[in-house]
Amino acid sequence: MATTLQPPVRPASTPQQAKLAELISARDGLIRDKIALQNQAKNLTLPLLKRQHKRRLDQIERHIEQIDVEVATIIAADPELARWHEIISSIAGVGTRTAD
Repeated sequence: MATTLQPPVRPASTPQQAKLAELISARDGLIRDKIALQNQAKNLTLPLLKRQHKRRLDQIERHIEQIDVEVATIIAADPELARWHEIISSIAGVGTRTAD
């Protein structure tokens, strides 16, 4: 009565796709860290802790920017990825981060 499903075989991801996945995962973690620090900063009263939080937030922001540059470099270096990125980001409401 039931039929056996035969899902299509997906090709192995390219080294560039693996790098992008790792970078995007790291970026997501940094964004979570940034949000947590921003929430913690709302309750800080001591100037020392406020300065430390600001430095940590600045460092996280620099790391996010470095990852964004690396992602853009990888995409630009691969014509197929660049084309897919161009197509996806041309859709109304889809930004660069989603296209990555």
